[in-house]
Amino acid sequence: MIFFEVRDEETVKDVLKRVVVIQYAESLGGVKSLVSYSVMQTHADVPEEQRETKLRLSVGLEAVDCLIADFRTGIGGAIGFAI
Repeated sequence: MIFFEVRDEETVKDVLKRVVVIQYAESLGGVKSLVSYSVMQTHADVPEEQRETKLRLSVGLEAVDCLIADFRTGIGGAIGFAI
C-alpha cells in the first residue's frame, strides 16, 4: 500500500478520472488494485487540510505492466508530464 500526495484537489479528480485498471474504491480487502481518496472515503479523524490532496493506492494482482501503464497515465497525465 502506498499513500501519496498530489498538488491540489483538481489533480486528485483528474487522476481518478484517468485510471482504468486501478479502480476508485474504498474497500482494500480484495485482489484488485484500488485507489482511495481519503477526503471522500476514509480517515475522517485526520484534519481535512492534511488529507485533501492525498491518495492511497493498494496494489492487487493485475499484470505489472498494466498497473505501471495505468499509473503513468493517471498520474503523468494529471500532472502534465511523463513519469
